Amino acid sequence: AVRLVEVLGPAAPAVSISVIHPRPGKLDALLAAQAAQHRRLEGRVAGLRGVRCLRAGEVIVVITTFDDPLDVLRFARDPRRLAHLERIRPLVERVETDVFEEVYASGTL
Repeated sequence: AVRLVEVLGPAAPAVSISVIHPRPGKLDALLAAQAAQHRRLEGRVAGLRGVRCLRAGEVIVVITTFDDPLDVLRFARDPRRLAHLERIRPLVERVETDVFEEVYASGTL
């Protein structure tokens, strides 16, 4: 947790990127669960700037932008997020997640 703030700085925007590999045959159910979670939390997460859910074949990528690294850490411990992870556990084979700092931007995403 401290390393994240040291690397990005306490007031730097932070981007969480998750690459989600669903279990075989569970892609549609996982996409539906992700959309439902988004609807449940929209406008209710401190520091959340925006979310994008992308799909490439059988892989889902979720890009979440926060005001700063501390918002990422708070959301990582949020009971609503933890409950969602429990709900989708049977649908997911593996997830790779990391937090990144923005190096440059052009246009809109």
